[in-house]
Amino acid sequence: MKVKYLGQTDKVYAGQTLSQNQEYEIQTTELLKWQSDDLVIQDLSSGTLLIGDAISYQSGSSNAINYLLQIENKPKDPSGREIVRMSATIEGWHYQLLSTEIETAKLNGSSSINDSNSSLSITSQFIYDNQNNLIIDEQNEINAVKTICYVKPTWSYEILGAIFSQSEIPTTDIRLFATGSPGIANVSFATGGINLKHIGLGAQKIADGRASKYMQYYSQIPDANAFKITLLHQAGVKHKFQLSFETFKQL
Repeated sequence: MKVKYLGQTDKVYAGQTLSQNQEYEIQTTELLKWQSDDLVIQDLSSGTLLIGDAISYQSGSSNAINYLLQIENKPKDPSGREIVRMSATIEGWHYQLLSTEIETAKLNGSSSINDSNSSLSITSQFIYDNQNNLIIDEQNEINAVKTICYVKPTWSYEILGAIFSQSEIPTTDIRLFATGSPGIANVSFATGGINLKHIGLGAQKIADGRASKYMQYYSQIPDANAFKITLLHQAGVKHKFQLSFETFKQL
């Protein structure tokens, strides 16, 4: 265990005088003296005094003091056994499903709401005819052969996978394509198209990335952490389903 003094004038710790930037190796026989020295604790807290091993110094006053007092920060169960957990996401973040309901061949046919039944305002939907012309009125929904839904969370998150669910099986082909960071990175998550006719009823996991991918939110570049869901179908075919993104996010 060693310390390093960063102050400008000499100072005495546990009977040992240290000058600016001087390092000192604390001997086992004098450790108790250092642990009970109020000035040592005070300067470890302020950062005037650093403490660590032969390789590096502790970061943060709490870690430094605990290191001196040889207090372990590792979590333990009631019997004193160390609890070891694999890291799955950023500390303090939690697992959350981000769900969006989508109806094909329908203007404004997608939605995500909160528990107050208000829109999260993170989805937008567009439909197109077989000439790739944007349809802007309801009477022409019967001509829609392509539905595109954008999901744009206004927060940073980590994406893990996706769960698909439908209460009815479509009788015709409806192929789903998913693209992350559309127009920027254009990362494909459903190459070849997932045919909803073959998925079956109920909830099905259609994507599992095995490990999460961080998606940073930028207010000036909202597509950076967005997903583009493209659905190809026969003209005017309306089909409702739910897509739930498995994410980790901050509380």
